[in-house]
Amino acid sequence: MAKIKKASKTVAEDFSAVTFTFADGRALTVEMIGLNDELRRRGLVHGISQKVGDSYASAETIDEAYEAAADVVESLGRGEWSSRTVGGGAGKPTILIEALFRIIQAEGKTLQDATDLINEMSDEQREGLRKLAPIVAAVDAIKLERLSEKAKKSAAATAGQTLDLSAVMGA
Repeated sequence: MAKIKKASKTVAEDFSAVTFTFADGRALTVEMIGLNDELRRRGLVHGISQKVGDSYASAETIDEAYEAAADVVESLGRGEWSSRTVGGGAGKPTILIEALFRIIQAEGKTLQDATDLINEMSDEQREGLRKLAPIVAAVDAIKLERLSEKAKKSAAATAGQTLDLSAVMGA
């Protein structure tokens, strides 16, 4: 079933208001001046929490999640809301960049080309890209490869070990 976009959000250039325009044309506006100090503080904390949380939503590992969150926290510390760099931190590409690269490398494009292309996209454009069938297939293939590698490492780490159920059975 296709997901129907119900509304769009527009933030005023001076950040004084947010307008929600619904698909049927109705609109609601929240003006910051109309909110008391506590609500403005809560909104600020919620926004920062959401921003950092969103940064690691698609991370595959705890390390990737930490690096993505650290990148955003560092950007905020520099006074930048949008860091314009998308990656898994420490030079490691995100799974989206890697998936795009797998598709465009046949055209002679590099990993840097894929990274640059993703970095030029808005969040909405990246979300749209994530839904395209070739990207979904590439992401699934990458996840499968990573899981297979993890299974091989687990098998190697436990080679020759026997299963002792007494520890969990209380015997």
